[in-house]
Amino acid sequence: MTLREKSILTCIATGKSNKHIAKELGLSVRTVETHRLNIKRKLNIEGQADLIRYALSNVIV
Repeated sequence: MTLREKSILTCIATGKSNKHIAKELGLSVRTVETHRLNIKRKLNIEGQADLIRYALSNVIV
């Protein structure tokens, strides 16, 4: 996973919306959505709850 994907995953795990993440990181909402999809594909994860569990269990947050 790239550094950018890790930072987005951390934001997702803390409950931030795509719009908030985009504003915070200076990205478009579509870019954040694309990163979110890429993270899910790389980790073979389907839902947001699974993303949060992954982040918490791997000490990303």
